[in-house]
Amino acid sequence: MSEAEERRRRAKARRRQRREDEAPEDPSTEEGESEEDDDEAVPTGPTRQERLFVEGLQHHRRMAAGATLTIVGLALVGTRSTEAGSIVVLVGLLGLMYAIHRYGRLGTAEERARKA
Repeated sequence: MSEAEERRRRAKARRRQRREDEAPEDPSTEEGESEEDDDEAVPTGPTRQERLFVEGLQHHRRMAAGATLTIVGLALVGTRSTEAGSIVVLVGLLGLMYAIHRYGRLGTAEERARKA
């Protein structure tokens, strides 16, 4: 078993023990019920990988929004509204540059997993 898997197993055991210690005694619980049934009923938060995935999606959405604003601004400039279009292009480009900057500072998925 790898070191990471062992840490996850120990952390899961600690969480389960903590829940058992904090849970009040329930006389309605039958003897035949397994503890595994209780684990399924308890909602857990997102895993580290899920959080990193969502964080990456947020940066992709920001880049897509910036690129879309830039294209819409260029379309406005090309048709008739040059002043409004130039403002939209500027906002889109600034947003796109910011999103690319933030995305580049994330590093690889392995680096982010080590930091978290």
